Amino acid sequence: MNRIIRFLQRVLTPRSDGVDDESGREGASITAREASALAQGDSAIAAATGSVVITGGNSGIVNLGTLIQQASAPGASPQVLRQAYLARVLQQSELLPLFAGDTGSAQIKLSSVYTALMTQRSSATVGQPDMAFSHGSPMRDRATSEHHGEPAQPLSALEVMNAERKLVLLGGPGSGKSTFVNYVALSMAGALLGMHQPSLATLTAPIPADDDQDGDAQAQRWDHRALLPVRVVLRDLAAQLPPPTTPLEQLDTRNLLAYLDQQLSNAGLSDFSPHLKSELLETGGLILLDGLDEVPDAARRREQIKLVVQRFAATFSRCRFLVTSRTYAYQKQDWKLDGFAEVGLLPFSRGQVFRFADAWYAHMVEIHRLTATDAAGRAEILKRQVSHNPRIGELAERPLLLTLIAQLQTEGGGALPEKREALYAQAVEMLLNKWESLKVRHASDGAKEIEKSLAEWLHADREKIRKKLNELAFEAHRDQPQLTGTADITQERLIKALLAASESAEDLNIRQLENYLRDRAGILAAHGDGVYQFPHRTFQEYLAACHLTDDDFPDRLADLSRIDPNRWREVALLAAAKAQRGSSKLPWDLADALCPAMVTTANDVRDHWGALLAGQVLAECADLSVVVPRHEATLTRVREHQLAIMSGQQLPAIERTLAGRTLSVLGDPRPEVMSLDGMQCCQVPAGPFTMGEDAHSSDEKPQHQLDLPYTYFISRYPVTTAQWRAYAEESSQPPGDGDSLTG
Repeated sequence: MNRIIRFLQRVLTPRSDGVDDESGREGASITAREASALAQGDSAIAAATGSVVITGGNSGIVNLGTLIQQASAPGASPQVLRQAYLARVLQQSELLPLFAGDTGSAQIKLSSVYTALMTQRSSATVGQPDMAFSHGSPMRDRATSEHHGEPAQPLSALEVMNAERKLVLLGGPGSGKSTFVNYVALSMAGALLGMHQPSLATLTAPIPADDDQDGDAQAQRWDHRALLPVRVVLRDLAAQLPPPTTPLEQLDTRNLLAYLDQQLSNAGLSDFSPHLKSELLETGGLILLDGLDEVPDAARRREQIKLVVQRFAATFSRCRFLVTSRTYAYQKQDWKLDGFAEVGLLPFSRGQVFRFADAWYAHMVEIHRLTATDAAGRAEILKRQVSHNPRIGELAERPLLLTLIAQLQTEGGGALPEKREALYAQAVEMLLNKWESLKVRHASDGAKEIEKSLAEWLHADREKIRKKLNELAFEAHRDQPQLTGTADITQERLIKALLAASESAEDLNIRQLENYLRDRAGILAAHGDGVYQFPHRTFQEYLAACHLTDDDFPDRLADLSRIDPNRWREVALLAAAKAQRGSSKLPWDLADALCPAMVTTANDVRDHWGALLAGQVLAECADLSVVVPRHEATLTRVREHQLAIMSGQQLPAIERTLAGRTLSVLGDPRPEVMSLDGMQCCQVPAGPFTMGEDAHSSDEKPQHQLDLPYTYFISRYPVTTAQWRAYAEESSQPPGDGDSLTG
C-alpha cells in the first residue's frame, strides 16, 4: 500500500525540472490537474482524469484506449500525449506475436516469459571503452579463456547494446531478435510510466549461471537511464519511401520522420509528433529498427533504407540505435551500415531453455491455466525431453520453436513427438486452430459476442481449407524471389484460395472476410496492408511438403529438388518424413526419383544435387537396419554418388562435407576408412622439412626448416571411429573413454 501511495505522489507531484528523481526520467511526471486516482488493494482499479488506470499490486496498467481518447482532444498537454504514446508502446510490445490473437485473461505476456539472449561477444571486453567496440571486429566477438585468469562468458544482448550507441543485432530466423526489440521497448515504456514491472529493474535482471559456469549472477549492465523507445519496422518504412527512381540525395531524416508521423496519426496521436522529434533531438531516445533483412530486395530499396537510417543516426546524435537483421543477409557487404557495430546472437543454452521452461509454467499458473503442482511437473518433463531427445534439444535452441514446444506441451498434456516432422505437424495444427477457431469479442456495452470460425464463414469443410492452405504455401514458396524468410501472400491471393474451398462462395461478404482475416493471428497473420505471411519459413516449407505428398508424389518433388535444391531441400526432407508415416517404402521411392542414374562421366550437377538429397532422405527417414532386396540397388547407387560428390568439385565444399556425413550413416563402403587392414599411409621421407607460417601470423611460429632424422608414415585420413573400435576389439584393451567407441 505504501508503495502505491509513493508512486501516486511521484506521478501527481510536478517537478520544476520535469525529472523523476529516482529513475532519471525526463518529462515523465504529469500534474494533479491531469491525473488524480487512488487504488487500494490488489484487485482495486482507479481511473484517473488523465486516463491512466492504476491497479493495486505490482504494476501500473495503462488503459490505452481511454488515454488516447483524452490525448487526441484539442489542447492535450505534451505530458498527456507522451503518456499515451508510451501506453501505445506497451500495448504493441506486451503480447507474444504467436499468441496476440488470444482473448480474455489467458493472454501470454512477453514480460512474464522473456528469457535474456546471449551474444557472441564475451566478457573479456568488459571495461573497455565504446571505441573498442567499433566496426564489429571478429577478434572482439570471439570468446577468450584468458580474461584475468578466468574463462570469458558471453555478454547478453542488453549488455552489448549498453556498450554500443549504434548496434546491429544478428541472428537466424526465430532467434529472438524481434522479441528482444519488443522487450526493450516494453521495459523502457514501463519504466517511463513508473511501473514496477516491466521496468529497468526487470530489463537488467541478473542472468543465472548455467550449470557449467562458475560465479554468482550479476545484474546486466545498463548505464543510460530509461530512454524513450521508438520502434520502426523497416519493411513498413521501405514501403513508404519515395519511388526507387528518386535521387538518393533527396532522401534524409525527413523520410523516417514522415513514417513516424503516419504511425502516430494512425493511433490518434498526431499532436505528439513535434514533441517526439524535439525530445529525440534534445534529450535522446532509443531507436529500435527491426528487420533490416526483411526489406524487399527490389530496385534500390536496400540502398534507400541504408541511407535513411545512416542520415537519421547522424542527425539524431543523442539517440541510441539498435538494428536487427538475419545474419546471412547482413554478411553481404552492401547491407552493412556504416559506423554500426555488429554482434551475433547465440543459440539458447541448456540453462536458457530451463529458465524459459520455469518462466513459462510459472506464467501458466499466473493466468490460471495450470495448477502449481501440474506446472512444476510439466516444466521438469520439458527439461528432460530437451536434455535427452537430441531433435527436441536442437529445436529448443531457437526461442520461437521453444515457445511453440512449450505451448504444444501445455495443450497436449505433457508429451512431445520426437521427430521434427511430427512436431511441425502438431505445431501447424495448433496455429491453424488459433487462426480458424471461434473467437470471443466484447461489444461496447460489455456483452460477449461469439465470432464464427473460418469454416463457418466459408461454409467449407476444414480439410478443404487445409488443402488450399497447403497449395497456397507451395505456390508462395515456389514463386518467392529470395531463398530466405517467408513469402508475401497478397490478400487477394489468400481470399481466392479460401473461396475455392467454399461451397457457396457467392454468398460471402468479401469485405467482412477481409476484416476477419486481418484481425486473426495463427497460421497466417497480416504483415502490412493487404499482405499475409506464415509465422516462420519452417511452416511454409512444411505445408508445401504436405501439398507435394498429395500431388504426383514423388516425381514432382524430385524434379523440383534436382533443379532448385536450395529452395526445396527442407521441403523434400519434411515430405519424406510425412510420407514415411503412411508407408515405409515411400522414402525409398523418393530417393529413387531423386537419384535415378548410376555414377558416370555424363552426370551433370542436377544428378549430384539429387543424389545428395536422396542420401539425406534415406539417412533421416528410412529404416536402414533392415533393407529389403528391392531397395539394395537404390542404397548402393546413392552411396556411390556420395563418394563421387566427395571426390569431385561440382558441389560446394560444405555440400561435399555433408555427403561424407551422410555416407557415414548409410554405410561407408571404403575399407581405407572402415578397417585397420585397409588403412592407407603416406611416406614422409627423412631430410629437410619446412613448417610454420610467415612472420606476420600470430597463431603459428615463423616459417623454419627442420631436418627429419628418419623416414616415417602417416595415415592418409584421420583415424575413424570404426577403425578405433576395431583396434580396441583386437587389442583387448578398453579405451579410457568408452564414448570414443560410438562417437
